Amino acid sequence: MACLVRFALLLLTVAIFPSRCVFSKEATTTPLSRAFPASGVSTVLFRASAAESASVSFSETNPPSVTVSAKREGGASGYHSADPNWRETPASEWGLDFVARTSGSTLIISSKNEIGYIHHHYTLEQIHLTLPKGVRLVRETRKLTGDGAPNLGIPRLI
Repeated sequence: MACLVRFALLLLTVAIFPSRCVFSKEATTTPLSRAFPASGVSTVLFRASAAESASVSFSETNPPSVTVSAKREGGASGYHSADPNWRETPASEWGLDFVARTSGSTLIISSKNEIGYIHHHYTLEQIHLTLPKGVRLVRETRKLTGDGAPNLGIPRLI
């Protein structure tokens, strides 16, 4: 009988507080993947919080393109809003993305909406880039703040 009572309490807890349950995390979300045209590109400047740990492979595609994929991670763990209707935004709905622009023969790729501010921490992890053969990669680690705007600024010197 005690087991049945504990099981009923567990089910009640899951029904009342689903966002706090371990299995409600985003372990099953699909990875983010973007492809950018790379005709005439000799260098890729890649900006993200996990740029240094990104894995890289090379391929021959026609027309040339750069593909970047990542796993969306994060949340606002520990944050307790005064609003009783507030719910933590899952990383899959935060707007994490990659955007790009070219500057001459350089393709600049930046993360978008990555933030690290007090309890709010949303990042792109397990990043993988596929570059055309012969293209050089320059990594730039983004320092996270409360502003998740992408950094597509033209580099001074590569």
